[in-house]
Amino acid sequence: MPNPADNPMHAAIVRVIESIPPGQTRSYADVARDAGCPGRHRLVGRILSVSLDALPWWRVVYADGRLPPVNPTLQQNKLIDEGVRVEGFRVVPDRHHSNERQDH
Repeated sequence: MPNPADNPMHAAIVRVIESIPPGQTRSYADVARDAGCPGRHRLVGRILSVSLDALPWWRVVYADGRLPPVNPTLQQNKLIDEGVRVEGFRVVPDRHHSNERQDH
């Protein structure tokens, strides 16, 4: 069985996820675009779903800031621990130091 990490697209997505600094979030679409594969946001989700805690999955949210429905309480707690403001399972952008990229 081939190793998914040998796939250049997979490797690029992993690099982007690993580069998200603590205290910041990116959308699935941002990650796919930044990895050079726009439109492959579902692939980002698949990669995260099998990564366990090898990748900072909690820093990836929906484009509107909502947390995905898998472990939202855990994700919210991890984000809050990193200084991200979260209300009602949604990232609240900070006006001075944005938690999310604003170029969606």
